[in-house]
Amino acid sequence: MKTITRLCILACFVLTGCTTITPETVNIVRAAIPEGMGRIIVYRKPQFVGSGVFPNLFVDRNDKGALTNASVIAIDTNPGEHVLAVKGGLLTYGFSDVTMIAKAEQGKSIYLEYALILARTTGASSVWEYGFRAVDPAIGQIEVDDLIHRVSPQKS
Repeated sequence: MKTITRLCILACFVLTGCTTITPETVNIVRAAIPEGMGRIIVYRKPQFVGSGVFPNLFVDRNDKGALTNASVIAIDTNPGEHVLAVKGGLLTYGFSDVTMIAKAEQGKSIYLEYALILARTTGASSVWEYGFRAVDPAIGQIEVDDLIHRVSPQKS
C-alpha cells in the first residue's frame, strides 16, 4: 500500500511539473538593456508532454537555472557569440543534451524557445526532441509577457 501511495505522489509531481519565473528575471525582462550589452531570453511554454523534465540552462558554461515548465530565463551579456547548453537536471533521463551558439547584439534582445521539435520521421513514426527555436522578437516579447503574467502576476 505504501508503494502505491508513493507512486501516486511521484506521478502527481511529474505530471504537474513546476513553474518558475524569478523576480530577478521579471526585472531584467522589463528593464532597458544596459549600455553596451545584449540580452538573451530563453523560455519554455507550458506543455503537458515533458512537464516533469527540468534541465538546466548553461550560458558559456555558467549555470543559469532550471528550465522548468512555463519558465523564463533572461541574461544580459556582452555582444557576441555565446554557447547555450541545456543538460542534466531533475528527471531528464532519456532526454538528450542540447547545445547551440547564440549571437547577442548590442542593445537588442534575442528570444529562444526551448520546445519539442520534430527531429525526423522514419516511415510512419515521428521522432520529437527538445531543442531551441529562434523566435521573432515581437512574438517572443508577447509570449514572454504572457508567461510572466500567467505564472507570476505583478503590477506593471
